[in-house]
Amino acid sequence: MTRLITALIIGAIFGIGLAIAGMLNPAKVVGFLDVFGDWDPSLALVMGGGVLVNAIGLRFVLEREAPIQSAEFLLPTASSIDKPLVAGSVIFGIGWGISGLCPGPVVASLLLNSNAMLPFFGMLIAGLLLGRIVMRLVAARHLAWAEWRFYLFLSRVNGHNRPMQFFDGDSEMEPDYNAPLDYLPRIKSYYIGLGYGEPYEWAKLDHVPFTHLEKPLCEARIGIVTTASIFDPANGEQGPGAPYNGKAKFFRCYAEPITPFPDVRIAHIAIDRAHTTASDMASYFPLAAMQRLATAGYIGSVSPNFYGLPTNRSQRVTTQTDCPELLSLCRDDAVDAVVMVPNCPVCHQSVALAAAHLEAAGIATVIMGCARDIISYVGAPRLLFNDLPLGNGAGLPHDQPSQDLAARMALDLLLDACEPRTIKASPLKWVGAADWKKDYSNIALLSDAEIARLRAEFDAVKKDAADLKKAL
Repeated sequence: MTRLITALIIGAIFGIGLAIAGMLNPAKVVGFLDVFGDWDPSLALVMGGGVLVNAIGLRFVLEREAPIQSAEFLLPTASSIDKPLVAGSVIFGIGWGISGLCPGPVVASLLLNSNAMLPFFGMLIAGLLLGRIVMRLVAARHLAWAEWRFYLFLSRVNGHNRPMQFFDGDSEMEPDYNAPLDYLPRIKSYYIGLGYGEPYEWAKLDHVPFTHLEKPLCEARIGIVTTASIFDPANGEQGPGAPYNGKAKFFRCYAEPITPFPDVRIAHIAIDRAHTTASDMASYFPLAAMQRLATAGYIGSVSPNFYGLPTNRSQRVTTQTDCPELLSLCRDDAVDAVVMVPNCPVCHQSVALAAAHLEAAGIATVIMGCARDIISYVGAPRLLFNDLPLGNGAGLPHDQPSQDLAARMALDLLLDACEPRTIKASPLKWVGAADWKKDYSNIALLSDAEIARLRAEFDAVKKDAADLKKAL
């Protein structure tokens, strides 16, 4: 009730301001727009005064953690000038110039001149609904065209004269390197080869919770969970091609705003450094793709914050500390579903455990990952499997169509999956070396000298991470 009363008071103040400024008079507006005729510039003072007051007041308001009557600030996230913005502005300007009316004054004038304003208001609502439908159709056409262009691109890369048939990783007719890489046995033999003792015991869920998304995607608020860390230059080299950097690790869940656009890195985790460089953040952090889908109306909105989940080998810490913290952060932002993007092998285990925790609490999840066997072993509600080198869970680097396709397929899986442990393979295929899967943590390819060097480097990295953890 308090919120309704507050809204009524603010609306009354706004309406009084429109009336005093003459905004309810169409002739006033038309006179302002008639720049080359009998121009009336007074309306510019109204606009300038409104912008000035808002600019000053907003600066103080945003110092608060949240509005008085709401859980969060709902600020625009789009910052680019695109075709829909230009087209919408032109159409709005034409209608404004012809009628001398815009939405605010029309609503304020309903009681003063309902016979004239009601038809205009009705058509205004119809126009808004029609515009939403058109935007969805345009978005669907754009995404379909991007998908088709991507198919043609892969066809040229592979020497076909027609769109290629994509594999899903289960066909025995494909060459061996087309089958998904089994990371679990590869990692086990690698660490035994380095001289470590008993192999790591991976988590395995007997029961995987499952939650259906209870609203259409076009109305849902989507959160992004990442194992990437926020860039801090004090932590050493973290740019494209950086070596493994344990100093950049983080050990507690975090929530950070998506505006301004964040800078997150994955130098602290075991991605495939032989075949990818992490030079394109969009290949492991799908915020830009999600924002494009939100702008197109494919999803309702992107959560104002994104969420960091630590890469933790301790399953106890993940389940008892990290998962409850992540759930609390998601609930604070009222997300309906989350898209989770792991990067390294242990990241895949962490997000699978977190997905189960979120689903048990009623938040639907989908993982965009590259280690299919790890997710299958641990157990997760939904996985969009991208058969790409680790570090590219959100699509091919520097390839927006592939990233948009992967994002859309992940979101669709939120609705299409009917049971836990649902896995869908994307058609994305690595455009680099065809045999890239033979290199990752392959102890058989290493000499004794290389094994000794890697063991020493790994011990040093573990020490750096341990020292950092103790300092917290």
